[in-house]
Amino acid sequence: MMTKKTSFIAFLCISCLAWGAFVSCPLPHAPFSGAEPLWVTDNAVNTLAKSGHTLYLGGLFQYIGPPTGGGSPVNQVSGATAAGSFPSFQQVNGTIYTAVADGRGGWYIGGLFSSIGNNTVQNLAHIRADGQPYAWNPGVSDTVFSLVQSGDTLFAGGRFHYAGTALRRRLAAFDLKTGDLLPWDPDADGEVKTLAVTGGVVYAGGSFTRIGGGYRNRIAAVGAVNGHATTWDPDANQAVSCLAVSGETVLAAGAFTMIGGAARTGLAALDTKTNAALAWDPAPAGGLVSVIVPNGVTVYVGGYFTEIGGAGHHHLAEVDAVTGAATGWNPVVSQTVYTIERLGDTVYFGGNFTLVNGQPRRRLAAVDAVTGALTSWTCHADGAVYTLTPSGPALYAGGQFNSIGGAAREYLAALDLSTGRATNWAPCADGAVRALALDGGTLYAGGDFTMINDQTRRYVAAFNMTDGTLAAWQPDADARVLCLAPAGDTVYAGGEFSHIGQADRSRIAAL
Repeated sequence: MMTKKTSFIAFLCISCLAWGAFVSCPLPHAPFSGAEPLWVTDNAVNTLAKSGHTLYLGGLFQYIGPPTGGGSPVNQVSGATAAGSFPSFQQVNGTIYTAVADGRGGWYIGGLFSSIGNNTVQNLAHIRADGQPYAWNPGVSDTVFSLVQSGDTLFAGGRFHYAGTALRRRLAAFDLKTGDLLPWDPDADGEVKTLAVTGGVVYAGGSFTRIGGGYRNRIAAVGAVNGHATTWDPDANQAVSCLAVSGETVLAAGAFTMIGGAARTGLAALDTKTNAALAWDPAPAGGLVSVIVPNGVTVYVGGYFTEIGGAGHHHLAEVDAVTGAATGWNPVVSQTVYTIERLGDTVYFGGNFTLVNGQPRRRLAAVDAVTGALTSWTCHADGAVYTLTPSGPALYAGGQFNSIGGAAREYLAALDLSTGRATNWAPCADGAVRALALDGGTLYAGGDFTMINDQTRRYVAAFNMTDGTLAAWQPDADARVLCLAPAGDTVYAGGEFSHIGQADRSRIAAL
């Protein structure tokens, strides 16, 4: 006979398997109780109407999803989030800029946050695959922008001055076996935005001019054990925001125009032995580079740019690792890309975009690594995604969002109050909804829209809620409708119109 404790452990194991079996079963916690929280929107909700267990929403939103806070593990195949799969999931209260896999199905995460669930955790934390934090809490005093791991050491760079009670200006290191702060202390005098580590050397980029006991302008190499600056000194004339190491080459991106003794506009390759910039020069134009990912004979690059490697590429590109010329791989992304991760034949990326290859993808997307074609993988977020870090079959997505793993909903949505989740009802309006009113089996809507589901409905419309379809009722106002009140066979409407229902009516009408 199983005890209550072993029964609960079995329940958790079954839950893990149902989500994709990408975690080892977590330690038991108190069983979840109570209704799930209501899904949240990415913009204002102006009006509500309730019928039974359904809550209808109208507003300025274009997305609705589970309240996750600034990060969640995401399944690489289904796009499901931990928030939607584990009752014990805990929200991160703040922004996540960086993550490193812990080798056990979880992650170390860094950013600007104050808590995870009810646990006070400042800016650096260790979480499990179900979103639960470990007890480790180094208490970093300000933003962590970058984390890198080498063996049993975790290096952190950012804006902070303290780790716990110890002075650590913008750089710190932790023993991953004990969780203790290490004596390593390069003491940078300005922000450290990016770190890379290889061969006993930690490369750092940012806005500093002194680090590891030496004067180094915005880019440096320091010993991974002693924290002292090496002789390597490429001397960037403006901030360095991204670094990646490939063999004996350091790839650097930032706001600089001179680095390694050569003119380079925001992207360069540097020799690890000589400080010098190599001939490689993709010359991005139209904006900065945010992320660099070496990929064998090519390099993936993402950012604000609209041209790179001599060709038009919007925010995401692949360039030759030797010549710097852009390849033919060219997904078209509507806005900035901040993070890229290639896994097998798929390239996952995150940023602040809403369209990829002309199709809706809100801040997260996946494309074919060979053709650049959009895959069916879908996981929307309601704000910018800054990091994607794999661990087993999961990706940890972190950023400046409140929800991830929801659905696109254009100004209208419905929630099932028994689950808190969006229903399948998804009419597509072309403008804000300001008023909703229910009358029996009919839902009336007013607002700024002129089209719903590609049909003309100027500022006011009605839905048959037995099947959710748009009704034929069409008063056709000449300006927006702001309030509605059904009464028997009449619907009273108020707003900014002067003509409605085929008659002149100044701002108020009975239809």
